Amino acid sequence: MAHRYLTGMMALVLALATSCGEKRMAKDGYLPEGTVVMTVEGPRRIETVGPGAQVVSFNDAEANVDFATVKKLYASEISTVQRIELESGVSLTVRKDKRVLNLAYGSWSRVNQMHKGDEVMYLNEMGEPSRSVVSRVVPQNLSYPVRVYGLELDKKQGIFANDILLR
Repeated sequence: MAHRYLTGMMALVLALATSCGEKRMAKDGYLPEGTVVMTVEGPRRIETVGPGAQVVSFNDAEANVDFATVKKLYASEISTVQRIELESGVSLTVRKDKRVLNLAYGSWSRVNQMHKGDEVMYLNEMGEPSRSVVSRVVPQNLSYPVRVYGLELDKKQGIFANDILLR
């Protein structure tokens, strides 16, 4: 059951991967507490994903959905974040320089460079890969720092956070 969405996603990822020119992958993500990360056991809050857990990931080099093992979970604080909202109702708050797969251009884009009308890949309520249009990108300067978490993985790959493919 945990893998039910992988078969349909594989076709979409394979079709997109050849158009994703940039190959550098970040080893971490700066995600606020409560952000849901897709693991092989199902969705989990980032702060509960520890060393040894396997997360559903995207492998640019092999152009497929993969699994990466968490080596380390670490925490820090930031006071500037970016919120991306999709027409599907899905949203993600993240450090502004993290990247999402921008289907409008077939490449990875920093969240703070996304615009209304761009498309991203996300997992729908059935756990299947879907496209959704960005309805809003909102920079947020917080009056206080928030605790954020990052994952160090055994592979340099993107992960699914709040169902949006991110790296």
